[in-house]
Amino acid sequence: AVVSTQSTGELILNGLKTRTYKGKEALLSALSTIATSCKEITLTLGSPTPKDMFLSAINECQRTDLEYRRHAMNCLTSLLKTYTTVSVFDEVKGVLISTIESQVAEAKLTGESENIDSEEMKKKPLLLLMKSSAFESLGYAYASCSKETQHVHTQEVINLFVLHFPIS
Repeated sequence: AVVSTQSTGELILNGLKTRTYKGKEALLSALSTIATSCKEITLTLGSPTPKDMFLSAINECQRTDLEYRRHAMNCLTSLLKTYTTVSVFDEVKGVLISTIESQVAEAKLTGESENIDSEEMKKKPLLLLMKSSAFESLGYAYASCSKETQHVHTQEVINLFVLHFPIS
């Protein structure tokens, strides 16, 4: 089981390095499964390391295909739930905040346009799902980082939540 976990994990990580194609989200699902099902093996074996898995998922969160990025954020959330002692807040923060900001800007443009075509209307639910996934991942990343890192970033995280979830 140890050897197959190691080789399967490496194959998945290598497959994620390639361009985005239809069905590639299955590799993200497989990465989540390896992480959750073989957590102890990956922690003791060190190949693939949790950090390698995180970096791969973070890279995938920067792809241009919106649906694929949503899958990547869900994979990232799964990794954050599984490896609660691995601190990747600084790496995750920049990617997720830029995703949140770009999705909000795009949603506003879509919502303000008088001539909204059906393609833009189809995007709106996906943009909301991406925003939700990004906030969920950011929350888990914040929870898993050190107290010092939390202290440094508390105000920024609070401001981000208040800005995007105003109290009515």
